[in-house]
Amino acid sequence: MDWQGHNYGHMHRWRSSFLDADRILKSLNPGPEDIVIDLGSGDGIFSLKLAAMVRDVYAIDVNESGHMAVEQAAAKEGYKNVHPVLADVCKGIPVSGFNSVLMVTSFHDFQCRDDLLEEIRKKSSGNLKIAIVEFKKDDASPGPPVRIRISREELDRIFSNHGLKSVYYDEMGPLYINRYELFK
Repeated sequence: MDWQGHNYGHMHRWRSSFLDADRILKSLNPGPEDIVIDLGSGDGIFSLKLAAMVRDVYAIDVNESGHMAVEQAAAKEGYKNVHPVLADVCKGIPVSGFNSVLMVTSFHDFQCRDDLLEEIRKKSSGNLKIAIVEFKKDDASPGPPVRIRISREELDRIFSNHGLKSVYYDEMGPLYINRYELFK
């Protein structure tokens, strides 16, 4: 099913060709007591992998077909700790008490970035860590149009304005990975 021109089946195959899910999840540094929100979870590829590592995962997406895909896959795999949530996070995050956030190639799509980061801070449990994967801002790599991509420097500036600092950085082909934590 399509959403903003994205076919989830095609996107899953395309993303799987260059996304190293284990490496991305390692960047989040998940623990067994973590409560994670996967913002822009799509078909739930990361939510389902996280389910075996953490206490609870809330797979939040605005797309009903992605929501249903996560719901079906979690039921098929027997994961009781994966909670698909159909919501537009620009209108609020319907979950609180989480300590970890994952955003894989979705932050550039959010028009409410500053409000979203404030909402994350307010609704988190306090010991917050955010792993974010974005496309490098260059013409050479696949992904969305360069004009909507966010450079690492821009991302650091946005997150810094909300009391979050970069504590981890890695590059993975056309992508970069950052983990942010609250200033202490």
